[in-house]
Amino acid sequence: MLTHHIQKEIVYRLASLHSATFSELKPDGVENKLFTYHLKQVIVSKLVQKNSSGSYELTSEGKRSAAGIYHSLRDRLALARSVLTVCVRNDSHWLLATRKLHPLLGKTGFINITPNPKELIEITVKKQIKERLGVDISDVSTVGSGYFRTYDDESLESFIHMTIITAACSSRDTLKEGKRASYEWYQDPDFEDTAMMPGVSLIANKIKLGDPFFFDERYVLPLSDES
Repeated sequence: MLTHHIQKEIVYRLASLHSATFSELKPDGVENKLFTYHLKQVIVSKLVQKNSSGSYELTSEGKRSAAGIYHSLRDRLALARSVLTVCVRNDSHWLLATRKLHPLLGKTGFINITPNPKELIEITVKKQIKERLGVDISDVSTVGSGYFRTYDDESLESFIHMTIITAACSSRDTLKEGKRASYEWYQDPDFEDTAMMPGVSLIANKIKLGDPFFFDERYVLPLSDES
């Protein structure tokens, strides 16, 4: 786990970037020699790596650290991170989120919400969508669940237990801009597009079928399905 604030700053800055140069990463007021030392430390810790262009980027482990996941690989395999995946529709439009942070920076998909053990799912979903996007939803329903394991080559990016929620929105008002994602209404989106997050097309197709479902999927970036 990172303890020094400069090392944390390096990882957190790269959390919202595909890569960055030395000068782009170095905080103002920090001497080059001191910053170089801490940059080497996060490289030795295998959180950051230098790419072929000479810039710096997060490793798979670094992406997980930036997302606040500090468990060992064994812990991540034993305990899936649980999320509520919310699929909101208005006629032919779907409400989708595009990530601003790693992992899966720049990918588009459904909205994920962390469940609250003190609340019913419907209350949590309605409250979080209102707070995060500024819109009201209705007809909240649980339609399925499953596991997603996402790999970058052979390195585990994420292991998530998803509960799939559908909901309706009566209007397509202006949406709030989020810190972790940007939100937008998409008319008849192409869920097979490579810009989509892993599993989006699978979830959308199962929702369209209308039957309760469960899935257990393994994905390898860049989005080649090996399940």
